[in-house]
Amino acid sequence: MNHPCMDLLSRCSNDFSIHYSAASENIAGNQTIEAAHNSLMNSPSHKENILSSGYNYMGIGIMDDPRYGKIFVQMYIQTRKEATPRLP
Repeated sequence: MNHPCMDLLSRCSNDFSIHYSAASENIAGNQTIEAAHNSLMNSPSHKENILSSGYNYMGIGIMDDPRYGKIFVQMYIQTRKEATPRLP
């Protein structure tokens, strides 16, 4: 299943040379940050993303939404380790 955030990450990866080996996202619609966080922590797959040590960068976005009050997005990536140049 394609998520809009993962499509955005793919475009940013190309446009800004962000190279990653793993990525995931959490999306929650809720009235408050606390309520969104609680709902994510009560979902095993979302909680796994939040607590994972497998990512080294995280981005957060919040926007107003007429259906939920706000949409909360968390993006996680593990950057690729570039090969160390070999000197002669």
